Amino acid sequence: MIEVNQSRALSPRAFYIAYVACLDAIDAVKQAYARHKTKRELEALSDHELADIGLTRSMIDKI
Repeated sequence: MIEVNQSRALSPRAFYIAYVACLDAIDAVKQAYARHKTKRELEALSDHELADIGLTRSMIDKI
């Protein structure tokens, strides 16, 4: 008779891979939010303030 193992537990290696993938996804979201926040803050500056830090308004999207 053939025994079928129906255990749904992840192996330690598969768990680690899934864990690292989740950490990478969280890190990507954090970085995207930081870029969005920086862009929003730069857009709030006046042209004179941007010039003081060596930027122009057209450079904001490239940062």
